[in-house]
Amino acid sequence: MRTVDLSLPVASVVVLEDRAQVTRAGRAAVSAGRSRLVVQGVAPVAVDKSVRASSTTEGAKIVDVRIVRTPVFVSTDELDAEIRRLREVVEEHEGRMRRLHREAYDTDRLLVSFLDEVAEDAAWARAMTAEKRAAYEELVRRSRHLAEKAARHAADLEEEKLALARKIERRRATERPDGLVGARLEIDLEADVAGEADIDVSYVVPNACWRPRHRVTLSEAPPGVSVETEAVVWQNTGEDWAKVQLSLSTERASLGAAVPKLETDRLSTKKKGALVVQTREQQVEEAGLGGGGVAIRKTEEMPGIEDGGEALLLRAEVAADVPSDGRPHAVPIASFQSPAEVELVVMAELAQAAITKTTFSSSSKRPLLAGPVDLVRRGGAAGRARVGFIAPGEKVAIGWGPEPTIRVFREVEPLKDETNLLGSWHTQTHDVRVRVVNLGSRPTVVTVKERVPVSEIDKVKIEVVAKETTDGAQPDESGILSWKLALGPYANKTVSLRVVTRRHADVVG
Repeated sequence: MRTVDLSLPVASVVVLEDRAQVTRAGRAAVSAGRSRLVVQGVAPVAVDKSVRASSTTEGAKIVDVRIVRTPVFVSTDELDAEIRRLREVVEEHEGRMRRLHREAYDTDRLLVSFLDEVAEDAAWARAMTAEKRAAYEELVRRSRHLAEKAARHAADLEEEKLALARKIERRRATERPDGLVGARLEIDLEADVAGEADIDVSYVVPNACWRPRHRVTLSEAPPGVSVETEAVVWQNTGEDWAKVQLSLSTERASLGAAVPKLETDRLSTKKKGALVVQTREQQVEEAGLGGGGVAIRKTEEMPGIEDGGEALLLRAEVAADVPSDGRPHAVPIASFQSPAEVELVVMAELAQAAITKTTFSSSSKRPLLAGPVDLVRRGGAAGRARVGFIAPGEKVAIGWGPEPTIRVFREVEPLKDETNLLGSWHTQTHDVRVRVVNLGSRPTVVTVKERVPVSEIDKVKIEVVAKETTDGAQPDESGILSWKLALGPYANKTVSLRVVTRRHADVVG
């Protein structure tokens, strides 16, 4: 059997959420009969049972294909020389430290003896001469100098010991039989006649994943957005992907399926009594704002990549380079531009600030996958946001942070509670006032939104008093009231509303 070394580069890769399928393609010069083609540099982590090989050349047949793994032994001559050098440096530092400690010990003993002599002279009423004072100061200076020098040498010694320990650990790692592993493909091929044969090999590798990321750039005049979508790819498979056709899939091959458990539903009745109610926060989660014939979908956060329930296959716009280093690499997969509506929105109950909000429609032929969004405005980074799954043609709303020239003040004033002695209803009333101030020199328009509770039962009624509310505004089905305020330079305006809550006597809570 003739053995031939074959260069079979990685041609395309399909990356899933937690794995990837690698396809290698090329041409091989084969002779008549059976040949063994050897491809070096294959990912050692490739799954053996996933290896598939085929040939489209007539008269050529793949008989067998397998992955052969061998330990890789790295030359350690340079590392051993570095370890010897560091050991000599450590020994030299330790010798200096011993000499410094001996000198410092002798200096301290001499200083103690000198102080004993000074004390004896003082007992005999002998004054300290200038020579003795100078000698004393020189001994003190010498002692401090040796202490500082010893501290510096100790720090240098610790750094050298740490460097030596790291080199030794690297040296030990090379001695492990499972430290480094190389892999190669062996393809047995039978050909009727000598010539060239097209070879395709595919296999699945772990240690690879991807996640979507978006970048939205806001242009002021005319208002519009530029949306760029990237696939952030990580891989540490042991083989580099150079100039490959990269595809990104949202299929969940490892999700699997489980049969639902059958449980008994038990029904019971309770004696009629007081109706207990409570207030709860209900967040309306919407993937988008609708539009383009796409219904609004309320979704919970999903693990992995949210694809709207249908597996998607996205292709990179250009050939990609993804080395095997475990680091993130961004690959562009889509981009589009769209006109946008820009407005300042105040939701004072949540944040006493005016938030810049943009609303635009997705004009991309591909959906926008759920993921983080980098915001770019006025040529610089403006923050980060997050979007859910957005279908083509669906509207998207993104916040850009507070406007620094707008100040917002909100206050709630509870009014007197009333109880109808002849009836069965208890009434509570409160006023809400929101004041918006424009500290800038330019006129602006601000949309103020305020929410009121929405009752789900007949025995609790919540009303907004129109005559006591600015412009007689009334809430929508979600309990949101809206006002548009035109503010001139250095101007301020106030909106107010009165909310009346009526609760039946049977209601507790």
